[in-house]
Amino acid sequence: FSDLADKAEGAEYTQGTMSEGRETIQAGTKGRYIDLTREAIINDDLGGFLRTNAALGAAAARSVNKAVYTKLYANPTMSDTGALFNTTAVTTAGGHANLAGSGGAISVSTIAAGESAMAHQKDPSLAQVLNLRPAFLLAPVGKKQIAWDVLNSPTDISQSNSAKRNYAASLGLTLVSDAEMDANSTTAWHLIAGQSTPCIEVAFLDGVQTPYIEEDVSFLTDSMRMKVRLDFGVAATDWRTGYKNGGA
Repeated sequence: FSDLADKAEGAEYTQGTMSEGRETIQAGTKGRYIDLTREAIINDDLGGFLRTNAALGAAAARSVNKAVYTKLYANPTMSDTGALFNTTAVTTAGGHANLAGSGGAISVSTIAAGESAMAHQKDPSLAQVLNLRPAFLLAPVGKKQIAWDVLNSPTDISQSNSAKRNYAASLGLTLVSDAEMDANSTTAWHLIAGQSTPCIEVAFLDGVQTPYIEEDVSFLTDSMRMKVRLDFGVAATDWRTGYKNGGA
């Protein structure tokens, strides 16, 4: 919405305008089943069958997790025809200016550059500076230790001056590290804004986040089929709330 305007004494308020954008997300059905014979169930001395429900539920959670990172690294095209992360200026059609021009290791200076890029993002009308702030640093597991050091050291670890205070530590970033990131890139890292302004969003059908597990016993063979199903979709919903560095 527009910035507030001055109102002179006795005068009317001036009308503002609302800018908007549009991205789509659609939930789809994902699922699997496993077939267990009666003999396998009887001979299940290790209790593996009893853990099958938990295994199916874990597979559903893992599938959602993988889908999020697959979408993030796929760099999908947004509704404005621009890739989720690109270096083009926002004044150009499809420009997002949320990708580092060259890859750099996680450091105080590269994080500060990402923070600045996010702060200077504008609304769809390009009239309002959004002053977005990063809340999360996403780093592959292979870069987790250096990321933790950069965020938590009281001094800047890249400087020879041991008295130089660590600017990155003042940002209060939460470090998120997941092996699914390494599967897509062993160097790339991201800054992401808070959960109220998602860059990548997960939608569940009717808001149901718990996987549905169903059992079916065959009348003729006494075998059992167990099926797990979850309806969800993942989409990039706002490029302004994310920043990517290809890393090093």
